[in-house]
Amino acid sequence: MDNYLNLQIKNNLSELKIVAQAFDNFKNFHHLPVKVSNAIDLALDEILNNIILYGYQDQDRHIIDIHISLEKDYIILEIEDDGKEFNPLETPKPDIESPMNKRPVGGLGIHLTRNLMDEINYSYENKRNSLLMKKKLKRG
Repeated sequence: MDNYLNLQIKNNLSELKIVAQAFDNFKNFHHLPVKVSNAIDLALDEILNNIILYGYQDQDRHIIDIHISLEKDYIILEIEDDGKEFNPLETPKPDIESPMNKRPVGGLGIHLTRNLMDEINYSYENKRNSLLMKKKLKRG
Protein backbone atom coordinates (compact mmCIF):
# COMPACT_ATOMS: atom_id res chain seq x y z
CA MET A 1 0.00 0.00 0.00
CA ASP A 2 1.24 3.45 -0.89
CA ASN A 3 1.61 6.43 1.41
CA TYR A 4 -1.53 7.95 -0.04
CA LEU A 5 -5.19 7.13 -0.39
CA ASN A 6 -7.45 8.81 -2.95
CA LEU A 7 -11.20 8.35 -2.85
CA GLN A 8 -14.17 9.78 -4.67
CA ILE A 9 -17.55 9.43 -3.04
CA LYS A 10 -21.05 10.58 -3.90
CA ASN A 11 -22.88 13.03 -1.67
CA ASN A 12 -24.76 10.26 0.13
CA LEU A 13 -24.35 9.31 3.79
CA SER A 14 -24.14 5.62 2.85
CA GLU A 15 -20.80 6.42 1.17
CA LEU A 16 -19.22 7.12 4.56
CA LYS A 17 -18.85 3.35 5.05
CA ILE A 18 -16.53 3.26 2.04
CA VAL A 19 -14.37 6.00 3.54
CA ALA A 20 -14.28 4.34 6.97
CA GLN A 21 -13.23 0.98 5.51
CA ALA A 22 -10.57 2.49 3.24
CA PHE A 23 -9.11 4.53 6.10
CA ASP A 24 -9.17 1.49 8.42
CA ASN A 25 -7.06 -0.39 5.87
CA PHE A 26 -4.72 2.60 5.47
CA LYS A 27 -4.20 3.17 9.21
CA ASN A 28 -3.70 -0.54 9.91
CA PHE A 29 -1.19 -0.95 7.07
CA HIS A 30 0.82 2.08 8.27
CA HIS A 31 0.43 1.26 11.99
CA LEU A 32 -0.84 4.74 12.77
CA PRO A 33 -1.00 5.58 16.49
CA VAL A 34 -4.49 5.11 17.93
CA LYS A 35 -4.76 8.73 19.10
CA VAL A 36 -3.90 10.00 15.61
CA SER A 37 -6.18 7.57 13.76
CA ASN A 38 -9.09 8.37 16.11
CA ALA A 39 -8.64 12.09 15.42
CA ILE A 40 -8.59 11.46 11.67
CA ASP A 41 -11.66 9.20 11.90
CA LEU A 42 -13.60 11.90 13.73
CA ALA A 43 -12.47 14.69 11.39
CA LEU A 44 -13.39 12.70 8.29
CA ASP A 45 -16.79 11.79 9.69
CA GLU A 46 -17.65 15.31 10.84
CA ILE A 47 -16.48 17.15 7.73
CA LEU A 48 -18.02 14.67 5.29
CA ASN A 49 -21.32 14.62 7.19
CA ASN A 50 -21.47 18.41 7.04
CA ILE A 51 -20.72 18.49 3.32
CA ILE A 52 -23.30 15.81 2.51
CA LEU A 53 -26.05 17.16 4.78
CA TYR A 54 -25.60 20.92 4.31
CA GLY A 55 -23.33 21.60 1.33
CA TYR A 56 -25.72 21.20 -1.57
CA GLN A 57 -28.80 23.18 -2.50
CA ASP A 58 -30.07 20.57 -4.95
CA GLN A 59 -30.76 16.85 -4.94
CA ASP A 60 -28.29 16.15 -7.76
CA ARG A 61 -25.41 13.73 -7.52
CA HIS A 62 -22.12 15.38 -6.57
CA ILE A 63 -18.64 13.97 -6.14
CA ILE A 64 -16.48 14.60 -3.07
CA ASP A 65 -12.73 14.03 -3.45
CA ILE A 66 -10.75 12.78 -0.46
CA HIS A 67 -6.96 12.63 -0.44
CA ILE A 68 -5.07 11.19 2.53
CA SER A 69 -1.31 11.08 2.55
CA LEU A 70 1.46 10.18 4.91
CA GLU A 71 4.34 12.64 4.63
CA LYS A 72 7.26 12.54 7.05
CA ASP A 73 5.79 13.34 10.47
CA TYR A 74 2.26 14.22 9.33
CA ILE A 75 -0.86 12.65 8.00
CA ILE A 76 -2.51 15.06 5.60
CA LEU A 77 -6.19 15.09 4.64
CA GLU A 78 -7.60 17.12 1.79
CA ILE A 79 -11.31 17.17 1.11
CA GLU A 80 -12.68 18.91 -1.97
CA ASP A 81 -16.29 19.41 -2.97
CA ASP A 82 -18.44 21.53 -5.26
CA GLY A 83 -20.98 22.47 -2.62
CA LYS A 84 -21.82 25.98 -1.56
CA GLU A 85 -18.90 27.99 -0.26
CA PHE A 86 -18.36 27.23 3.43
CA ASN A 87 -15.29 27.98 5.52
CA PRO A 88 -15.46 25.91 8.72
CA LEU A 89 -12.69 28.04 10.22
CA GLU A 90 -15.10 30.98 10.36
CA THR A 91 -17.80 29.21 12.36
CA PRO A 92 -18.23 30.62 15.86
CA LYS A 93 -17.10 28.53 18.79
CA PRO A 94 -20.05 26.59 20.22
CA ASP A 95 -21.40 27.13 23.71
CA ILE A 96 -19.86 24.34 25.76
CA GLU A 97 -20.59 25.88 29.15
CA SER A 98 -24.40 25.88 29.24
CA PRO A 99 -26.37 22.75 30.15
CA MET A 100 -26.90 20.45 27.14
CA ASN A 101 -30.64 21.18 26.93
CA LYS A 102 -29.97 24.95 26.70
CA ARG A 103 -27.39 24.79 23.90
CA PRO A 104 -28.21 25.38 20.25
CA VAL A 105 -27.81 22.34 17.98
CA GLY A 106 -24.74 22.17 15.74
CA GLY A 107 -21.15 23.36 15.60
CA LEU A 108 -19.64 20.90 18.04
CA GLY A 109 -18.20 18.57 15.38
CA ILE A 110 -16.36 21.38 13.61
CA HIS A 111 -15.13 22.65 16.99
CA LEU A 112 -13.77 19.18 17.85
CA THR A 113 -12.13 18.86 14.43
CA ARG A 114 -10.42 22.26 14.80
CA ASN A 115 -9.08 21.21 18.21
CA LEU A 116 -7.93 17.74 17.13
CA MET A 117 -6.02 18.78 14.00
CA ASP A 118 -2.64 20.48 14.21
CA GLU A 119 -3.23 22.62 11.14
CA ILE A 120 -6.30 23.43 9.04
CA ASN A 121 -6.44 25.55 5.90
CA TYR A 122 -9.44 26.38 3.75
CA SER A 123 -9.72 27.77 0.24
CA TYR A 124 -12.48 28.28 -2.31
CA GLU A 125 -11.41 28.36 -5.95
CA ASN A 126 -13.19 27.53 -9.21
CA LYS A 127 -16.44 26.92 -7.30
CA ARG A 128 -14.78 24.23 -5.15
CA ASN A 129 -14.23 24.07 -1.40
CA SER A 130 -10.87 22.69 -0.36
CA LEU A 131 -10.12 21.82 3.25
CA LEU A 132 -6.56 20.78 4.09
CA MET A 133 -5.94 19.28 7.53
CA LYS A 134 -2.71 18.05 9.06
CA LYS A 135 -2.18 15.86 12.09
CA LYS A 136 1.28 15.29 13.52
CA LEU A 137 2.28 11.67 13.92
CA LYS A 138 3.48 11.03 17.43
CA ARG A 139 4.82 7.54 17.21
CA GLY A 140 5.89 5.53 20.23
